[in-house]
Amino acid sequence: MKDFILRRQVVLYLVFYFLIILYLLTFPTTVSWFLFYAFTLLLIISYASSSHRLVVRDVSWHVNEANGIIFKVKLSSKRALPLFLSSLKLTLYKEDRRTQHHQTAFFNKYVTVTFQPILLKRGRHESLSLDIEGMSLFGLWVKRATHSIPVDIDIYPLVMRKSSRANLMKEIHPLLSHAHHSVLHDFYVKELRAFQNRDSLSDIDWKTSMRRNQWMVKEYEREEEAPIDLIFYGQASEQFEALLSLTYSLFMEWHAVIKDNVFIIGRFKYGIETRQGKQAFLTVQPAQDSKELHRCLNESLKPGRKPIIVTSKTHSLPVLRSPNQTYLILDDDYLHHFKTE
Repeated sequence: MKDFILRRQVVLYLVFYFLIILYLLTFPTTVSWFLFYAFTLLLIISYASSSHRLVVRDVSWHVNEANGIIFKVKLSSKRALPLFLSSLKLTLYKEDRRTQHHQTAFFNKYVTVTFQPILLKRGRHESLSLDIEGMSLFGLWVKRATHSIPVDIDIYPLVMRKSSRANLMKEIHPLLSHAHHSVLHDFYVKELRAFQNRDSLSDIDWKTSMRRNQWMVKEYEREEEAPIDLIFYGQASEQFEALLSLTYSLFMEWHAVIKDNVFIIGRFKYGIETRQGKQAFLTVQPAQDSKELHRCLNESLKPGRKPIIVTSKTHSLPVLRSPNQTYLILDDDYLHHFKTE
């Protein structure tokens, strides 16, 4: 609509300019000549002010906590001359994600613009598009240009806030501690012996002491932490992205412990497969083939490890290859931690 108004302004101006020429030819007076020169000069200045070729001098960006890209760009004319455009309308976009900014530009040699955060889709982004509309003086002409801005931006799933992650850990730790293998410490009795002066009263096993008629102390040994595997089961569901964010939040919480022992099962570029490590969060997509998903899940289960499987409750898991292996399932019921943010 605005483009139509601008074109109408040009048409009206040219019609009025044509009428002035007719008036000059009919009545060649001093006033008519003055109007002709004045409107001609205005038309030339307006057109000349829009003749700049805008170039991108510098770009920078960073990702905020909400996965928004705060983008900064510096523009100037090709020959670094002052701009005579009255204003600039800049649109930064990638597919259906966009953000706009309006900036005055008259007689500025450089124009630096910081956009409001743009939320890009999860994945790796190598370029963004920048549309520029420059308004000439008097609003008669519009200078348009489109630039492809090379970037190197990785957008990972959204991470829970620290307080929400703490609440999540508080909720699942009891479930982990009941398992034979756990990220928590399990304690086992190493020795039952008589009380010694160096022992604390809190170490006394009162039940055994009453039975033996002397103070007895149980000395415990700690079992080494059993390694855990974090598995994302990426079957298509409405909660796919939210469950992936839940998995990524757990990965960020435990990454020092599990390192690359995170298994992302889903559809990738060459089909349904299992990928390990942080980079897999960027490109995984929902998968429909249950048979292939089941195969990948069973291949990901390793003996002697504790799998934690994140999956949608709308899909039942297959019969696991190691039915005696203890595992923990996290489903849609744990997504309420995102809603409290």
